[in-house]
Amino acid sequence: MTLLVVALALVARGFAVFPCNSLLANGKCSCRQADCKSPAKHPLGLPGAAPHGWKDASTDPDQIKKWWKRWPNANIGIACGASAVIVIDIDVEHAGEETWAQIKRDNPTIRESAVQAITQSGGRHLYYAAVPGVNITDGVAGRLGAGVDVRGSDGYVIAPGSRGLKGDYRWAQ
Repeated sequence: MTLLVVALALVARGFAVFPCNSLLANGKCSCRQADCKSPAKHPLGLPGAAPHGWKDASTDPDQIKKWWKRWPNANIGIACGASAVIVIDIDVEHAGEETWAQIKRDNPTIRESAVQAITQSGGRHLYYAAVPGVNITDGVAGRLGAGVDVRGSDGYVIAPGSRGLKGDYRWAQ
């Protein structure tokens, strides 16, 4: 399945998407910066390619087709705010699963997300519907505990179907 098909399927499900850098055959980020801090995980940022990242995300199939026709290997970013979702990002490399389990024990009203993705490193993205009128920003990242971040109205996540240094992003079964 091409990334264009994946991006269009996400738009059909109500997600606002935008192109991100991809992983080159040599394992480097397509931004070609030798010291790239987020290989294949940051907005493409080129003229015509959502230069403002998640702020330029679209649900317009024609725009999506233009982007992925020009950059067919671009990873897919999901703009959380424009998609009306809050994403809990659980990083297994930094004890995120243990932290999330403790958060749920301390807050028994938290339900497990029905929509989950597995990240390139084996972590999880838990998708929750945003509450209208409640603005949760990425500013709370790290405040929940080790390995658990929040992606909110001013942030994004890399979508399933995309590829990172450590593997593919995919929907959980």
